[in-house]
Amino acid sequence: MLFGNVGPAAAHRPYVTQIEKIALPDGTVGEMRLLHGDGIIISDPVRAIVVGADGRLRARSVHTWAMVLMCPRVDRCRAIDLHKNRAYEIEPVTFS
Repeated sequence: MLFGNVGPAAAHRPYVTQIEKIALPDGTVGEMRLLHGDGIIISDPVRAIVVGADGRLRARSVHTWAMVLMCPRVDRCRAIDLHKNRAYEIEPVTFS
């Protein structure tokens, strides 16, 4: 069996795509973003995250393989999991 010259897999840093302004339950404006990890060999896993105006993480979804944000208004934003056919939205009672 011949394997040839195979080097180690190189991971990349997480990266963010699709940033949308959203209204947070406390009345401030934050952002919902798609955060992509490193799948190395397969597609990169993605999850929706919510950050406050200060850039700190406020919420996150589970990771999946395909997701988009649907935000027609700042007070109506959803993360749509295209792989599992689910929609995620902010649950105001979980914010302190």
